[in-house]
Amino acid sequence: MILYMVTTLDLDPLLLEKVTKLHPGKTKKALVEMGLKELLNANERLELAKLFGTQKNIKVVKRKRI
Repeated sequence: MILYMVTTLDLDPLLLEKVTKLHPGKTKKALVEMGLKELLNANERLELAKLFGTQKNIKVVKRKRI
Protein backbone atom coordinates (compact mmCIF):
# COMPACT_ATOMS: atom_id res chain seq x y z
CA MET A 1 0.00 0.00 0.00
CA ILE A 2 1.39 3.40 -1.00
CA LEU A 3 0.68 6.32 1.29
CA TYR A 4 0.88 9.93 0.19
CA MET A 5 1.59 12.86 2.46
CA VAL A 6 -0.56 15.98 2.21
CA THR A 7 1.70 19.00 2.61
CA THR A 8 1.23 22.75 2.40
CA LEU A 9 4.02 24.53 0.54
CA ASP A 10 4.83 28.22 0.42
CA LEU A 11 6.21 28.54 -3.12
CA ASP A 12 7.88 31.57 -4.69
CA PRO A 13 5.28 32.80 -7.22
CA LEU A 14 7.92 34.05 -9.68
CA LEU A 15 9.77 30.75 -9.57
CA LEU A 16 6.53 28.83 -10.05
CA GLU A 17 5.59 31.08 -12.98
CA LYS A 18 8.95 30.48 -14.69
CA VAL A 19 8.71 26.72 -14.26
CA THR A 20 5.09 26.66 -15.44
CA LYS A 21 6.13 28.46 -18.64
CA LEU A 22 8.86 25.87 -19.23
CA HIS A 23 6.45 22.97 -18.62
CA PRO A 24 2.95 24.11 -19.64
CA GLY A 25 0.10 21.80 -18.75
CA LYS A 26 1.87 20.34 -15.74
CA THR A 27 0.19 20.60 -12.36
CA LYS A 28 1.92 22.20 -9.39
CA LYS A 29 2.15 18.75 -7.84
CA ALA A 30 3.82 17.36 -10.97
CA LEU A 31 6.28 20.26 -11.05
CA VAL A 32 7.24 19.79 -7.39
CA GLU A 33 7.67 16.03 -7.93
CA MET A 34 9.84 16.71 -11.01
CA GLY A 35 11.99 19.04 -8.93
CA LEU A 36 12.39 16.53 -6.11
CA LYS A 37 13.31 13.76 -8.55
CA GLU A 38 15.86 16.04 -10.21
CA LEU A 39 17.43 16.80 -6.82
CA LEU A 40 17.77 13.07 -6.18
CA ASN A 41 19.25 12.51 -9.65
CA ALA A 42 21.73 15.37 -9.16
CA ASN A 43 22.83 13.84 -5.86
CA GLU A 44 23.32 10.45 -7.52
CA ARG A 45 25.44 12.08 -10.26
CA LEU A 46 27.61 13.76 -7.62
CA GLU A 47 28.06 10.49 -5.74
CA LEU A 48 29.01 8.73 -8.98
CA ALA A 49 31.48 11.48 -9.85
CA LYS A 50 33.16 11.03 -6.45
CA LEU A 51 33.96 7.44 -7.46
CA PHE A 52 35.91 8.59 -10.53
CA GLY A 53 39.48 7.38 -10.28
CA THR A 54 38.96 5.29 -7.16
CA GLN A 55 39.21 1.91 -8.86
CA LYS A 56 42.73 0.74 -9.56
CA ASN A 57 43.73 -1.79 -12.23
CA ILE A 58 40.67 -1.11 -14.35
CA LYS A 59 40.87 -1.63 -18.11
CA VAL A 60 39.84 1.32 -20.23
CA VAL A 61 37.80 0.23 -23.21
CA LYS A 62 38.49 2.26 -26.33
CA ARG A 63 35.40 3.50 -28.11
CA LYS A 64 34.94 3.57 -31.82
CA ARG A 65 34.32 6.98 -33.28
CA ILE A 66 31.59 7.18 -35.85
